[in-house]
Formats: sequence, C-alpha cells, structure tokens
Amino acid sequence: MRNSRPARSAVLLCSVAAVILGGCAATPGVPTVPSPPASQGPSAVAPPPTGTSLGRLGIRNGPRQFTLPNAARPQFIIDNPNVVTLTFAPTNTQQLVLRVRAELSRLGFVIEADRNDSLLFGSPEWTGSFTADPQIAALTFRRVP
Repeated sequence: MRNSRPARSAVLLCSVAAVILGGCAATPGVPTVPSPPASQGPSAVAPPPTGTSLGRLGIRNGPRQFTLPNAARPQFIIDNPNVVTLTFAPTNTQQLVLRVRAELSRLGFVIEADRNDSLLFGSPEWTGSFTADPQIAALTFRRVP
C-alpha cells in the first residue's frame, strides 16, 4: 500500500470520530435488528426518496445511490477507495437517523446493531456505522476487502 498523507489523515479522522462519537458498538446481550434480506438484481431496489444521493454530492467511492435528506449537508467528507465518511451538524437528528435506517433497508444492508441513534451495518460490498447526537452525526462506509 502506498503511504500517502490523505490516507493517513482519513485513518486518523475515522479513529478520532470513532472515539469521540462512540456508542456504535453492540452491547452484549442486546439483540441485533436485521433488515429485510437483500433482493436479487438491480431492479429489486426501490426508487429513492427525495433527497440528495451520495453520487450527487460528488462521492465516487461509496454507495452512490444512498440518499440523505435535502436538509442534511455534510460538513466534512472523506472519499477514499476503501472508506467514505461524512460528518454532519444535524438540524434534525431524528430525521437523519430515520433516513439512514430507511436507506440501509432499501439498499439491502443488514443492520447488525441499532441503539441510541447509533448503527452498525453491512452488505456484501460494505460495512459501516452511523452515530448521531444533538451536536454531530457521522456516517461511514468501509469497502469489504
């Protein structure tokens, strides 16, 4: 792997965000909440709700069809081939949490943990996390090797 400053910065930011935001880890004894299984074929994906897709935000490396509410404007974006992270200062945290859950389900992700407005999720191509509180929210997608 080539040693590059943007990659180190991305790893550092993700590490700091994970420590600061916390709460994403599943708690032992708390059941996970699975999403409906992914349907086969591209025609099985429901049309997106109104909003802004990651593709429209210019993100090249994440699930481009994932949409965010129009009011959710990322403050910071990391767009690397192996990880995509967006941070938000949400004006309506609950709306963002509901949209992320709905989008994950719509796109066939399995929600592995869901507690206190924090999620862990995965698909054959991606793993990720989302967490929110009244001051900040963060969404990360990591490409499965």
